[in-house]
Order: sequence, then structure tokens, then C-alpha cells
Amino acid sequence: MAIGHRVSRENLEFHWDMTNRKSWKGKPTTNLNYTQNCLRELKSAHGFNQYSTDADFNSNHPGRITVTPAGSTSQNRGAFVNTGVNSGTWQPKHHGYWKWDYELKQAVFYMNDEDGSWKAWSFNTGNTLTGWGLTAGDTFSCSWDSWTSRIDKAPNCGMYMRNSAQSRGFHAGQANSQSTGKNTIPFKWQRLYAVFTVPSNMDEGGYNVSWYNYGHYTGRGLLKMTNFQWELGTPSYFVTDASGQPASSRSSTESLIDVSGNNTITINSFDYQNDGSFVFSDQNHYASVSGTLATGCDGNVTMMGWFKQLSRNGPHQTIVCTNTSYRQGIKLMSAYHAQGGALWVANSDGTDSTLVNTGGTTLENTGIHHIAATRDSSTGAIKVYLDGALVNSGTGVTGDVSNTSSTGARIGIEYHSGGYGANATYYDTRVYSRVLSAGEISNIYKQGKSYYDSL
Repeated sequence: MAIGHRVSRENLEFHWDMTNRKSWKGKPTTNLNYTQNCLRELKSAHGFNQYSTDADFNSNHPGRITVTPAGSTSQNRGAFVNTGVNSGTWQPKHHGYWKWDYELKQAVFYMNDEDGSWKAWSFNTGNTLTGWGLTAGDTFSCSWDSWTSRIDKAPNCGMYMRNSAQSRGFHAGQANSQSTGKNTIPFKWQRLYAVFTVPSNMDEGGYNVSWYNYGHYTGRGLLKMTNFQWELGTPSYFVTDASGQPASSRSSTESLIDVSGNNTITINSFDYQNDGSFVFSDQNHYASVSGTLATGCDGNVTMMGWFKQLSRNGPHQTIVCTNTSYRQGIKLMSAYHAQGGALWVANSDGTDSTLVNTGGTTLENTGIHHIAATRDSSTGAIKVYLDGALVNSGTGVTGDVSNTSSTGARIGIEYHSGGYGANATYYDTRVYSRVLSAGEISNIYKQGKSYYDSL
């Protein structure tokens, strides 16, 4: 049920949010060190233990827990407490260690800098610059979630490497030299990052690089860090996978998962824009979807999307469809000939179809719009909404529509795929396996209106 401008996620089968890099939580990426993060598990799944029977150590490291990194069952993150520093007098010092964070509900790396002594968490990546595909002039980025008690207290992060003269150090720099590597608000979790360039004259193939996080620089205070991510190029905001674990290893050629978690999206021949959206401009620009969009949306359904339709490069411009075949599935269009947007619904045996448009007015080059359409399988009723208001209705066949393919769902293209695709920007696409009410559709439109008006 809708509450205010909120709407239920009940029966949300597919949601591809391409705005603000949310599609699925960011651009495709390769996180080169995701195994150094802690699993997102219930607090009860972690082992609370003492490092030793030393009273000084235990009093200075309250709440220390044993945790296991993503992708590993043997490594113990709880062992990283910097015991080999401070001239051997580690017992009375405050070191970095893993601790449960009640706000994030996960284990985080905790550095309580009361004494200014050396505090760090580091790990060897187990690979060389060459092994990661990096050479002089290439960029790489480190990113993490960060919390600090004072904004002049920041984790000094960097990649430790060796040059051709066998000198080891942070030759590419450290995060404290970049404003993006510092919190702007105290006592608040924020996503931070730093972008580096591989210098010349590095020992690219003969030395395994390491990541270091230091927590004892500048004034005294408290630092917390988690969700460490190292990737080639500039940073994305993509950290967690579908199971909620801080592990992502998808590359730019691999599949994405939609926000609902029910579908796999495979993009074809197009890239993210700066705002996270995609621009579709020809028949080669589309996305294939496998999952409940193709298999669970042939009865009651609601389809919707925010879009900007440019001049048509063909009579049909399809936002989303459950099947690309002619007279198969259900197709939501941002343009249908000169009749504006439309919902196209196959009948039960694939021999005919019903189409209801937005009222006969073209939407080409008229800015950003929201279109939504519902289909009731028990009555055959079809309703089409434009910018939150009902604009047209019709009646088709009852029962499930003909949908012979379980892998034919697409974004940006449909049965005329051999000749053309969409020429539009699609920002947000949702499909429900139920009929949303007029009030729910209006609320979704109101939720997004101010944002899309600002674009």
C-alpha cells in the first residue's frame, strides 16, 4: 500500500536504476582486493575473543572480534593488530583491529588514536603491477567507507610498491594529499576514494604491491574503515554483491544484477554516462535480461520508466519488453509511430496483440517524461499513464500472454531489432508482477519529479 509518496516493493520483479550510478549500485567494476573485506554476517556469526591473556592489550582493544574475509574460510582478519611495532612494547598501545559497528551492522577496522602510536592495517595483494595489468601512466583507485571523529583526522591510504632502484615506498602518493580521501562531516559514514597514477621506473613485474591504511597522523581521534575496494581506472560506487557481502569481481564485460536482485543484465555496446544513465542510439545499443522479467511477467503486470525520447530512428522505441519476438510478450514503448508512448500486449497464442498509447501526441524532443502502464490478466484491462496521470485505457485478452522465450527480455530494443533500436536516454525502468493503483503510480512519479526536472 502507498504511504505518502512511498510505494510498496511488493512484486517488484525488475528495477534497473540508471541514475546516480545505482544500476546495480554502480558501473561494472573489478574490485582487485574484495577478499580483504569482512563478510556481512549477523553479529552472532563472529567470534569475540582475546588476542592473549595480557591485561593491557585486552583493555586497550575492547570488543575485538575474529572475522573472515569475503571469499576465504581460512584467513582471520582479527589477527591484524600491529603487534610487531612500537619497539616491541605493543601491549599498552592502542592498535588497529576489527570491531563490530552497530550502525553499519558489520565488522569494521577500528583505529582509536589516543596516543599517536603507529596504527595501520595492511595487506599484500599477492600480485605485481604487471599482474594487475598496470604500467607507467595507468590510473588506479582505492576507495573505502570511512567514519571519523574529526575531519582533520583521515586514514592515510596508499599502495606500497618498489621502483627499479629497489627503493620501496608510496611512489604513487597517498590519499591524504587528495580532498576525496578525507571525510567532510564528522561522525558520519562517507564513501571516500583516491585516484593514483603509476609512476615511471617502477619494478612492475618483480614486486608484489600492498595496501596500507594509517590511522595515527594529524590530531588524536577515532577512525573506522570498511568496504575496501581497489580497481583499475577511476573509482565506482559498486561495492557489495547481491548477497550483501562486500565482494564484487564483475568486469566491464560481465553481467550486472538489477536492484530487485531477480535478474541478470548483460549490456551490449554502450557505456555509462557521467550521471550513471545510458544513451541508446542504434540497434547495437541494448541490454539482455534473464530472470523473472522474462518468466514472471506474462499475467498481471505494471511497467514504467523515466526517459527522454529523441528523434525516432524507426517507428517503435521500446523501453523494456518481456520478449523480443513479434506478437510475443509485453512491450512498453517511449514512442509508437506518431502516437507517443504505448503498451503493446500479445494475446494468449501469439496470433494478435492489443496496443494502447498515451493519447496520440508525440513525445520526441520534449524533455524527460515518466510513462507507466498496467495490464490486468483477469479482465484484460490496460491503462496507460503519462507523468503520473491516466491518459488512456483499453481492453485486450484475458489470461497469460504468449511468451515463448524465457530469455527474450530486453531493454532498448524489440522485434524490429534487425533494423533499428531506440534513440533515447532511459534513466529508470521498473516492472511489477501486479497491477499498481493510480495512487501508487502517481506517488512514484512525484518521488522522481524534482530530480528529473533538475536534469
